[in-house]
Amino acid sequence: MPCRYMLALVALVATPTMANEVGRTSQAFSGTEAIRSYDFLNARFYSPLADTLVKLDAGSAATGVSALSVQVVFGDLDGDDNEEAVVVWQDEGAVGGSSGGEVYRLQEGELTSVWKIPEASRIDGWLQKAMVEQGDLVLARAPEQSPNADYCDGAMLSRLYYAQGEFRVRQTYCDDGSDPSSPLLKATMPDELRAFVERREACDHFRGEPVEGEGEEALARLEFVQRQIFESCSGTDAELQRLRRAYADDPAFRKALAAFEYPIETAGERAGPDSEIDIAAEQTLQSGVYGPLVLGVDSANGRFSGVYHASGQPECSLRLHGLMDRVDEPLRVAAQVHRDAHRNPEENIGVVSGRLVAGLDIKGTPTAWLRLDQIPQGCAALSGLSDAQAKPLPQTVSGEWISVHWTVTERAYFHTEPDASTARKAYVVSGDTLRGYGETAEFVELEFVAPSGRATKGWINWMDVMPSLWLGDGAEM
Repeated sequence: MPCRYMLALVALVATPTMANEVGRTSQAFSGTEAIRSYDFLNARFYSPLADTLVKLDAGSAATGVSALSVQVVFGDLDGDDNEEAVVVWQDEGAVGGSSGGEVYRLQEGELTSVWKIPEASRIDGWLQKAMVEQGDLVLARAPEQSPNADYCDGAMLSRLYYAQGEFRVRQTYCDDGSDPSSPLLKATMPDELRAFVERREACDHFRGEPVEGEGEEALARLEFVQRQIFESCSGTDAELQRLRRAYADDPAFRKALAAFEYPIETAGERAGPDSEIDIAAEQTLQSGVYGPLVLGVDSANGRFSGVYHASGQPECSLRLHGLMDRVDEPLRVAAQVHRDAHRNPEENIGVVSGRLVAGLDIKGTPTAWLRLDQIPQGCAALSGLSDAQAKPLPQTVSGEWISVHWTVTERAYFHTEPDASTARKAYVVSGDTLRGYGETAEFVELEFVAPSGRATKGWINWMDVMPSLWLGDGAEM
């Protein structure tokens, strides 16, 4: 927002030629909500275009030269536990329009105007909406249409706070409505969706709070944070899945819900907030088959590897790995992309990055949620791993293997021992996915599971499987 608006927001403007006349509603309110006893939507409001007071009917009125509409929101803006009323009006005519607002409070039992929100036309910051959020007054304006105005694909939001008898600007920014914390988006949400977003935001706040130091004070703080995590996070994974299904047809809500990472449920005891300290621990990534994804976790060396096969034309595969580093959440993934791996397993079309989150579904089954930062060109079959479409994959087979490989030679023979003289008749072919259990300098102990479920296990020469993958992050696969 240009500087002149930021300055205007903290300055009072001249009172219009006629003061608004606000009567009382038929319903009486008292205490902190006493100001709601005034009927702003059926009051007599001043119309700048008609230059006269106009009687509103349920928030709107025709003046003969314009259409006047009024919105009102309530909230405590000065921290005295008593609500103020924020009124936004829009006066639109055939050749122009004007918008503005006013803040009212009760002083000694009388309705008093304490601040007039600066007026603006359609092209210089049209006032769209007012909101009260966490004690701040949030004003939404249309972007300015002047050549020197900052570009904004959404609305310009100003957050103001009340201090020392005036409203001061806390922050001004462009809100495109894509973030679930967007005040504009939250104002349009159904109650259940808005309540979930606010709860999940509280959950994320405590999950991201570091607890440092030692001794009783640090332990007490840790227990408090974990208790808050339990109270704000428990059950939100299942609720997030339900809401994603319920609002799948609404683009704005679907995009907002996609911004939340999940699963985040704890891996420790869940009986209550006083359970063990590990209640806040993340679910540990586990070796296993997760539909098209096979993962191997080498906890002793702090790394994981995997293969993801996506059916389609062309068939695309990922050979992925990463470090078991909990500093970053979710786990970072590096992956080679292959097309038609069974025909030419050594040829790759590039490397992509991604994220991997371990979790549990509502039945307690381990899940793996793999997402790519970008979908490789020419591999539409991998589009299911985009942020918009990816979802947690439930574990279908648990495993004890520690690595995942695939065959690069036309035939790779199994051996009974890690020795070339112990070759068997059993073999795997190029592109087959293998599960690793151990290794020597020349051989790796691998298992192949056929589509029928029949397993073959033995030692295979390192030269017959995909060579080590080095991507500069300290891990080899």
